[in-house]
Amino acid sequence: MIFQAFSVAFFCFLLQIAESLKCYSCASENLQENFQTRQRRPPGNLVGIPKVFDNNCDLDFWILRSKAGVDCSTACYKWQQIVNNSGVYSYMTVRACYDSLFGTSPSPIDEASCKSNAKNLDCLPEANLIESSCLCRGSDFCNNSLQIFNFYNFLLLIFAQTFGLCFFG
Repeated sequence: MIFQAFSVAFFCFLLQIAESLKCYSCASENLQENFQTRQRRPPGNLVGIPKVFDNNCDLDFWILRSKAGVDCSTACYKWQQIVNNSGVYSYMTVRACYDSLFGTSPSPIDEASCKSNAKNLDCLPEANLIESSCLCRGSDFCNNSLQIFNFYNFLLLIFAQTFGLCFFG
């Protein structure tokens, strides 16, 4: 009887581990002050904050793997704004477990879902803003920046902005 109870408990533990996903939980250092209330941040009602604020979150996320990794039961999330000011780029990046950041589960997705847009900035005539967000649950640490889909979208947006073919408003 005790063995059966232990077996059931152990099976439930293994099932929980199997359903758990590892995500990066970090944000750019320039987002740390007033993270949940600042104007430039991921859209929506933020209830949590990333585990680590470090500029390596922008591009060199692999450095943060051991200190920024978190378990997640829903989906990994990545939001990034890139300001292109005449070829000089500044980044704001957030990577997190979706439900830890927003306090709710995301809409159902398959393995990954991304959206991007770009717009010119009225206040800086030679500058534009590129914003992207992605949800994924296909593999551990899937909210990295080297996903092929994100990379090609980024190149398309840069090409469109460079040659004045902006289809994104």
